[in-house]
Amino acid sequence: MNKGFQYNMATGRATLPAAVIVSLVLWIIQMGDYYKLTGLIICGLSTYLIIWLNSTFAIIRTRSYLAPSFFSLIYTTSSFTFDYHDLRSIIPLLFIGSMFSMIKGYESRNPPFDVFNAFLFAGLGCMVNNNLIVAIPILFVCMIQLRSINVRGILAAILGFATPLWIMTGYYAYTDNMDKLMELVTEFFRITPFGYGGIKSMHWICMAVTVIIFISCAIPAIRISLKDKVKNRSIIKALNTVGSYLVVVMALIPSTGISLIPVLMLITSILIGYVMTQLYNRATLIILISSLVMVAVMAASELVL
Repeated sequence: MNKGFQYNMATGRATLPAAVIVSLVLWIIQMGDYYKLTGLIICGLSTYLIIWLNSTFAIIRTRSYLAPSFFSLIYTTSSFTFDYHDLRSIIPLLFIGSMFSMIKGYESRNPPFDVFNAFLFAGLGCMVNNNLIVAIPILFVCMIQLRSINVRGILAAILGFATPLWIMTGYYAYTDNMDKLMELVTEFFRITPFGYGGIKSMHWICMAVTVIIFISCAIPAIRISLKDKVKNRSIIKALNTVGSYLVVVMALIPSTGISLIPVLMLITSILIGYVMTQLYNRATLIILISSLVMVAVMAASELVL
């Protein structure tokens, strides 16, 4: 019976429609601002792109929609922490683009092209929120884990990351607005660590819930991937590495948390979908039920508060 509940959640056809309906109801209830439509669109696109990512690379080989369903729910229930008037709300879409390109570069015939695209998306993310620059080093670690590291790959990464800044430099030089360029460059490299004062309590709760679910899924995912094919093992290892690094970054630089929470949610959703379709025991059942309960509590808190 316990296995049946987890199996039905992980592989059932009704999982995604049910999650979409619940998410839409929550979005409609909180739709007090037209900018919330932006959040709804980002949620929908991200959910679709998770399906597309798995369809392309078969990370979760069993037919399952748990990963996109879980992301749809957890992103919706934490949407009150995001400001959709701000361009930072598009960061999840940029991250998916970056990870897609990075994974695509796995032992490909032309990895520098894919690496360039991965770092181009990362560079755009840093232009939106300069604090994300601290997350760039982990992409080089992913290059090693996904076997796309070489001299050409490193040069492609540097060029891809620098391209948005070069475009902005050309624009300001053309418009004879070099003061604005210097202000942009100064702000780009300005990072404020340990700034805990401006973080609201609900933001901390959202980060805590996401981190707890991530850790509970990351550990079994590593063990399960050891028995999987080499490519999947490398992808899961890379996702675990990125997620662990983001947790450390959010702890040291909380101001990045609002932008990085959706990214960690994406990784967590893929990992929970991977674990729940590969392993059935009491521990995974507890993880699944606990995760759903925490998401439900966040939803209730959003409605009450």
